[in-house]
Amino acid sequence: MKRIFYLLFFLPTLIIAQVGIGNTNPQATLDITASSISAPANNDGILIPRVDNFPAANPTVNQNGMLVFATGTGVPTQGFYYWDNSIPAWVPLLGAKRIDDLTDGKSDVDGSDDGSSVFLGINSGDSDDSADRQNVGVGFQTLQNSVTGNNNVAI
Repeated sequence: MKRIFYLLFFLPTLIIAQVGIGNTNPQATLDITASSISAPANNDGILIPRVDNFPAANPTVNQNGMLVFATGTGVPTQGFYYWDNSIPAWVPLLGAKRIDDLTDGKSDVDGSDDGSSVFLGINSGDSDDSADRQNVGVGFQTLQNSVTGNNNVAI
């Protein structure tokens, strides 16, 4: 009886552990090690769950940040998506496709592709009025104060 008491009393402290896959000394809650760091095998990696379509019922706050890979066979286009419960929606993981997607860049903000100015750099083109002025500013604060100038280049 005494042994059962000690087992039940100390058992919860024995359950907390780290898991190592491919190693015997995990350095995190889950530590996965490749077969070789310098020459990995073609199957060294994590395979994220693949789906043709998103679930019929939306995930909840408990799944906030859940990651899936859409195969492109169903409705969503191919790529990685994560569940953002604050929206709530599946959000695609996309890289920058145009300068406007960067935090320090802007161009053709009206989407007309008609020769708007292009700026790349912190505060570059801050005062630009977004008209088709064909200015180019690359670097920190380039053409920051230009409001109506045309055909300028600053680096």
